[in-house]
Formats: sequence, C-alpha cells, structure tokens
Amino acid sequence: MEEKDLEQVVLLGLEIESIEKEKASERKALTRKNGLKSEDAKYSQVNQGQTRDIVAKKLGISGKHWERMKYIYINRNQCIEQEYRDWREGRLATSSLYEKIRKEQDITSDIDKILHELWKLDVNKPLIICSPDNMSKKAQENLIEFLKNGGKL
Repeated sequence: MEEKDLEQVVLLGLEIESIEKEKASERKALTRKNGLKSEDAKYSQVNQGQTRDIVAKKLGISGKHWERMKYIYINRNQCIEQEYRDWREGRLATSSLYEKIRKEQDITSDIDKILHELWKLDVNKPLIICSPDNMSKKAQENLIEFLKNGGKL
C-alpha cells in the first residue's frame, strides 16, 4: 500500500464495502430466486468471498487489517486525538491503537455494569460517582434515571 492518510484509505474502503455489499445482496437474491445453491449460482468465482476480504484485497491489505482499520475509524472518538493523528499518518501501528481502544471499551463496559448494579440500590443512600465527563452515554443515562427516582449523590 502506498503512503496515504489511513483515514482516507478507510473512507475508500467504506465506499468499496458499500458497493460490494450491494453486489453480495444481488447475488444472494439471484441464488434464492432461482432456487440455486451458492456454488451453482451464475456468477464468477472472482466475485465470491466475504465482503471484508474483497474490500481488503482491493485496498492491498488483509481482511483482518481492514476490519481493525475500520474499527479504529468508527471508534476514533474514544482515543486521544494525537494517537489518532499518529495512526492516520502511519506513526502508530493499527494493531496498537486497535488494542488500546478495545481495552478502553472493555473497561467502560465493566464500569457501566457496576454502576448499573449500584443504581438498583436504595435511592436514599447517597451514591458517589466520577465526573460525568468520564462516563459513557449509557452510564450518564442510568445516572439521570437514578436521580429521577429520588437518588442522591
């Protein structure tokens, strides 16, 4: 792959993916309409395969790498701006940023589960929480619901 802004590569990949998903839907519909098994369908072997792998091949990368790049792009608001910029410019490995975002999401999910259980407790007992700036949207919604039910902070 030539030197490009990785965000631009992802945007190109998303365009290709949209086209390939439409082609896959057409192939599936044709197969079902004619009562054919997928291996009997009248389309070339070149066009068969998982959409992710077709997109990745057109981008010159592996399917796994494409999925990770797309994941980073979709979840870019969950990483530090400088890290995202470094990734875009090729100074930070895709796998490194992908793993960091995944870990952050796992931690956020665990915190949300704990807070959800705490909010089921007696609303007459005060609840100590972290700053809403550090909470996920779901955790903030649960906190609002807790307060609406008479909970105290």
